[in-house]
Amino acid sequence: MQHRLTNRHRAQFFCALTLLATALFLPGCSSDPGPLDPQGHRDTGRFITLEVIPTWQSTLKELTQRVVAHELPVPKSAIFQPKIRFTAYYDSLLQTTHAAVYGNVDSVGAYGQDIHQGFYVIWEQPGNVAADNSAAFFNEKRWQLFQVNMLDNQF
Repeated sequence: MQHRLTNRHRAQFFCALTLLATALFLPGCSSDPGPLDPQGHRDTGRFITLEVIPTWQSTLKELTQRVVAHELPVPKSAIFQPKIRFTAYYDSLLQTTHAAVYGNVDSVGAYGQDIHQGFYVIWEQPGNVAADNSAAFFNEKRWQLFQVNMLDNQF
């Protein structure tokens, strides 16, 4: 299944992901008054960081591992390292929830060589998952694949 993204959507997402990573990993390290939104303005609350609850993690982990294995030369050889990271945010302008799953996978190449790669997969869903407590938001069928990236190096 191919997903086509416009350059504008990719740029917006990577800007949002950078903001999210900065907010999560570097709090208090800057004298800057706050993060910038994707257009370069002060954050107006458009992006809201969400907690990824355990039910959500198990669903996204399973979906991600299926997608990543499919990207490998020998899918059945995939061995996922146990440490998997999750981040999520709600984009109030687009009214979409994005969740990113990061990790490492070991596999065998087409010629028998060992391959060690990092991956990150981004999922999206309409609405604010954190604000809607209905079981439907935790149904795997609502998550749509947004982006898959296989890296040459591991995290």
